[in-house]
Amino acid sequence: MPEKDEKFDIVVAGGGIVGLAAAYKIASNHPDVRIAVMEKEKTLCYHQTGHNSGVIHSGLYYKPGSAKAKNCTRGRKELVSFAKKYKIHHEICGKVIVATSKKELPHLERIYNNGCENEIEGIEKISPEKIKEIEPYVINCAGLQSDRIAQADGIWPDVRIIPFRGDYYELNNSAKEKVKHLIYPVPDPTFPFLGVHFTRMIKGNVECGPNAVFSFKREGYGKTDFDLKDAWQSLSYFGTWKMFLKHWHYGLNEYARAFSKKLFLRGLQRLVPSLSEGDITPCKSGVRAQAVARNGKPVDDFKIEKGKNSIHVLNAPSPAATASLAIGEYINELATEHFKLNGNSS
Repeated sequence: MPEKDEKFDIVVAGGGIVGLAAAYKIASNHPDVRIAVMEKEKTLCYHQTGHNSGVIHSGLYYKPGSAKAKNCTRGRKELVSFAKKYKIHHEICGKVIVATSKKELPHLERIYNNGCENEIEGIEKISPEKIKEIEPYVINCAGLQSDRIAQADGIWPDVRIIPFRGDYYELNNSAKEKVKHLIYPVPDPTFPFLGVHFTRMIKGNVECGPNAVFSFKREGYGKTDFDLKDAWQSLSYFGTWKMFLKHWHYGLNEYARAFSKKLFLRGLQRLVPSLSEGDITPCKSGVRAQAVARNGKPVDDFKIEKGKNSIHVLNAPSPAATASLAIGEYINELATEHFKLNGNSS
């Protein structure tokens, strides 16, 4: 713990993976700079970081040339090297993306082209027969508080954080061998969420989900959690209602799945038809900090802005964990220029 009157050159607000990566990169490049990481919870990585899927993303879904694509590709390689260097348990298992109808084929082709442009190694198109070989049960087919911190710093961003809760199920022991890789659907390009998917975790368990429902509490992981301030700030924002009006049908379906195991299962069965209701058990939930513009459009890319003596990460959705070291390096570059730090003295 720092002393009461101890002084620092830089203070990072938020002890999640992006904040820690930023502090790590700045400290690595500027060992003489005094840095403090401030976290309001009793442990680090308590909210988004501690509730994410644990996936190291490849970068398939992100528009070539975007900050997401560049940082995910670079960050993934850095993250794997970091894990190897410090002997952090991880597994490179591969990902299967499956189209379940003809109308999804153009989107699948777009994803493949994204992967090629983003220079993702090992990407290939495979036949249904090949899929059956690798997945024999196969298949038809301060993040949450970042806008408030910015406002406290005198910056009024053109977006607002709108929280979305995602619920997960887990495959029971009798069913988890039905999934041997990551299995994802073709994403709907009109909405920022991927839809339910299967994630084989490092300990061998398989998580299924998440859905995506509006949360009445920014740090609310329960289905009925409510906070008056959080709800008011979301529902009094014009952009929230513009988004609701545009995606009301999608939103109703997601809410229905949040309270119906059968409907949730139906979404999972699009990818693994052999699943039954007895194969899945509810497990964790997470809350995504989604920045939404006043026109109702969810911000798709990373959004980082500079204040007079500050840098604000206003939107860092998935794949922020994968890209964390690359984002940290980018923040280090911003800090070096913006705060006029000394040159690289490492």
